[in-house]
Amino acid sequence: MTPTFRMTRHAIERALDMSVEGDEIRDAFDKPRRTYYSHETNSHWNTRGRVTVCWRQLDTDPLPVITTVVWATANAWTNDNVYAPIRGREDKTIAMVRTIARARKRSA
Repeated sequence: MTPTFRMTRHAIERALDMSVEGDEIRDAFDKPRRTYYSHETNSHWNTRGRVTVCWRQLDTDPLPVITTVVWATANAWTNDNVYAPIRGREDKTIAMVRTIARARKRSA
């Protein structure tokens, strides 16, 4: 199989920490259900299933590079923090996720 992307060390570490399967990453990249471009991070965000992969096309690499893997939903972020809190990000992350979830409920 010919590779369609590369992954940074950080992206691999995130995927391993989250117990995300390689097929989930490949599907999110190759067959996303939702896509978004972030001008803030200068990266594409492809979402499928429970994960979002963030990637960039670098001038120095012919293949796109996945820079990180994150949860696709607010509930997944909340659950992950309950089971495996990240030191230094607990309060800020959960507060942000809960705020986003409440805003989505209000706008629905």
